[in-house]
Amino acid sequence: MTNFTVPAPKLNTGAVIPGVALGCAVGFTEEDIIGSKAWFLTAIKAGYRFFDTAQVYGTEQTLGDAIRESGIRREEVTVLTKLA
Repeated sequence: MTNFTVPAPKLNTGAVIPGVALGCAVGFTEEDIIGSKAWFLTAIKAGYRFFDTAQVYGTEQTLGDAIRESGIRREEVTVLTKLA
């Protein structure tokens, strides 16, 4: 496996965010949304720290549950969400 560094651009607020995000649209059935937690936990274990979700995806709660369950500090994760 090749190691590489993910670019981390600095925003005008001074915040630094990872340059690669995991999209959190998984489908719209209740089964898809509930099952997404395992997917998010796998992504966190693989090193993802930036998640792009939206209210319409319905995955904000399961993403939050996965982040809490993962044991990583919330400050290490960036969550981008969009309102309907």
